[in-house]
Amino acid sequence: MNLNFRIFRRALPFLALGALLPIAVGCPGVIEIKSKHEGGLKTATVAPILYDDFEKGLNQPYKYACTDSGSGAKFDISEDSQVFHSGHKSLRCDYQSGVGSYGGGFGWVSPYMPKAGYFDAKGTLGLEFWAKAPRGAIFQASVKEGMANGGDGEVYLSPQGTGTGNWKRYSFKWENFTRSIYSGNQAGDDQLAVSSIVEVAFQLSEKQGDGQLWIDDIYFK
Repeated sequence: MNLNFRIFRRALPFLALGALLPIAVGCPGVIEIKSKHEGGLKTATVAPILYDDFEKGLNQPYKYACTDSGSGAKFDISEDSQVFHSGHKSLRCDYQSGVGSYGGGFGWVSPYMPKAGYFDAKGTLGLEFWAKAPRGAIFQASVKEGMANGGDGEVYLSPQGTGTGNWKRYSFKWENFTRSIYSGNQAGDDQLAVSSIVEVAFQLSEKQGDGQLWIDDIYFK
């Protein structure tokens, strides 16, 4: 067999691949290479929705605690230039976890609340925020449904977050939220309606001492 023919036959697979590459690369959607997602929630079908960045102060704040057992939660806007994730302010909570069956908690209404009276977060994947808590401190976020646009007033709890002593981004998917059996409508449909969110709140677990919790940049993403 002619030497030149043998070399050509061996090169055929590579020539065929080379012929296909320009076609694939030149057609949008045929080949798509993305970098690995660096933490947080992956891209949702809608733009991120800001719940609060604490640059506008607190709106209708409230708190609760098992005061008979020594728990408490005092919170306000912090302008400490060393303790915020972005912007110029964050939320600071000084808490006492007590020795009872639950610790302290707090919530407020977003200053960015839409005119409809609720956030329609349909299309987002979950709740994301930045927090700075003592290493090992356990806390939890919750969201409350409105009574419109599919909501029936239930409250849903995120998985627990654990402090690291530094600022950390916490991301919780809606599918991992569980309905609260202590607050909110107990006769609802047992389905989290992200199309009707009226409030985000936080609570500290009991029996873990006292400390400070900072929160910043809360989004539905």
